[in-house]
Amino acid sequence: MDEREHGLMLLDWQFRVAKMGRPELEATMRALDAEEHRPMTMDEVIAEATTAAAIYNGEAVLRRSAAASDGLSDGRRTRMATVDLGAYYAALDASEAEARERADRAEIRGMCERRLAHFERRDELGHHPVASPLKAYMAARENPGATG
Repeated sequence: MDEREHGLMLLDWQFRVAKMGRPELEATMRALDAEEHRPMTMDEVIAEATTAAAIYNGEAVLRRSAAASDGLSDGRRTRMATVDLGAYYAALDASEAEARERADRAEIRGMCERRLAHFERRDELGHHPVASPLKAYMAARENPGATG
C-alpha cells in the first residue's frame, strides 16, 4: 500500500468513526481490543522470530564486513560472507508493514476514544436535542395545560 492509499484508508476510517453512534464505537473498540490481545500462534511466533533474526543477522554481517575490509594487509585471514539481501529486505519490509499496521490500529483506536469522549462530555452537559418548532407547537396544542 503506497502513501496515498494509506492516507485514504485512514481518512475513510475517520469518516466512519464520525458517523458511528455509541454502540458501534464500543463494538469497534471491543474488536480492536480483541485483536490486540489475541494470543499469538506458534506459526506467528516462528515467523516473527525468523524475521527478526534475518534483520539482525543481515545487519551484523554487513557491519562486520565493513570493519574487516582491510583484508590480508596485517597478516590475518580474510573472511568471506554471503548475505541474502533479498531475504534481508523482505524481512525489513515485513517488519515495517507490521509496525505500520500496529500504528494504524492505534490511530483508529485513538479516533474511537476521542469520539467516545465527545459522547461522554455531551452526556455530562445534559445535551438533549431540541424538537423542531413544529413538534413543540403540536405538543403544546395537544396538552394545553402543560405549558409553563
